[in-house]
Amino acid sequence: MKRFGCLLLCLMAATPVLADSSEPKADIAGAKDSQLVGRFAGSYIVSYSFRDFDEIKLPLAALKPSADKAKRDAKNNIV
Repeated sequence: MKRFGCLLLCLMAATPVLADSSEPKADIAGAKDSQLVGRFAGSYIVSYSFRDFDEIKLPLAALKPSADKAKRDAKNNIV
């Protein structure tokens, strides 16, 4: 038990040293603000991704249970 306590203490002491706590000084290259949402004063963009087009499927009618119970789970999701 004493070894476990010592190991736990060492891990807790090492965690802040291993964490990346660098503060950004500017936006990442190629990033830009959304036209719909503003930015907080003094904030920087640290992660950015953009897609011209993406796909989403919307149901056009109410969901009905599938007749084949082997192909669905308890919430009617196809498995």
